[in-house]
Amino acid sequence: MKDAAFRVISLIMLLVIPNISSSRQLKDSPFQGDPGHWGVVRSGYLSAGKYLALKPDTQGAYMAGMIDGMYLAPMFDAPDEDKYLVRIRVCVSDGDLTNTQIAAIVTKYAKKRPDEWRAGANVVAYQALREYCPAL
Repeated sequence: MKDAAFRVISLIMLLVIPNISSSRQLKDSPFQGDPGHWGVVRSGYLSAGKYLALKPDTQGAYMAGMIDGMYLAPMFDAPDEDKYLVRIRVCVSDGDLTNTQIAAIVTKYAKKRPDEWRAGANVVAYQALREYCPAL
């Protein structure tokens, strides 16, 4: 039962996360310091605050979908060899991080930053992984 729910949530996240075009600019986001990299990013379905309110197993499922969405992003013309995506891919795959470990990394990062709880959970998760994963 848990495997089926995990697959359903992962599939939903896989279809949701890659949407990287939106009419909402990042001017409302705390991450406007890198405008060349961010461009226009959809805020996603969950805020970071709502992500923190999820049960740990649901956070893990969200992170599985998040990572799957990142890996699928090149199908939507996102650069496959972007240095941040490569760094995260190496960190997650070569580091053998589980979705539960990724959720713990993101949760720890988000809890320390209540001023970012209104930002999209997808953006906060990406920032958490960029900080956690070593530079190449």
